[in-house]
Amino acid sequence: MNRGLTAILCFLLSGICPFIPADEASNVQFSGRYGGTCWNLFADNDRLYIGEGASVRILSLPAEGAPESLGVAPLPDTATAIHASGDFAVVTAGNSGLRTLNVADPASPLIAGACALTGFSQDLAVSGNYAFVAAGAGGLRVVNILDPAAPAEAGFFLLEGQNALGLDHASGLVFLAETGGLRIVDVSTPSAPAQRSFWAA
Repeated sequence: MNRGLTAILCFLLSGICPFIPADEASNVQFSGRYGGTCWNLFADNDRLYIGEGASVRILSLPAEGAPESLGVAPLPDTATAIHASGDFAVVTAGNSGLRTLNVADPASPLIAGACALTGFSQDLAVSGNYAFVAAGAGGLRVVNILDPAAPAEAGFFLLEGQNALGLDHASGLVFLAETGGLRIVDVSTPSAPAQRSFWAA
């Protein structure tokens, strides 16, 4: 999801109105709100997945009016990032690594599988059968999610004295934001991620 859109939605969902420049105000319409602290979110078709502390809340996305809460899945730690597609969602849960959720019935989302990871899992990108996780001092972790009931770590890339803070994935590359700058990692072979280049901040 676009980072700017994420920030605006988080502000609105927490009941805080962001500053909108006057020349852009005519392009913004308030559709509805849902209370509570929003750590992160992911929109998938007619559903919105919100990280609320140590849980993921699923909301409906009506054409008009306020979102409606459909269900909540508790987690062992803070839901730091979410990706959802179809009947499954992938969530990073801080010190508890990665969880897969069965969301086929949004009123009763269930934890389908778990994968312990080194470090503090704080951001997530999904491509095909793999989830790429920014895990703080644990660097980049690659998880095979082909079987949601048994996600398994497939590879990793450690950083030298730096923390992985956020990431995105495109065309076989992971763009990794870290405390020392930007690192581009080739993950075309998920079991053996390799540095492509580095830009120092």
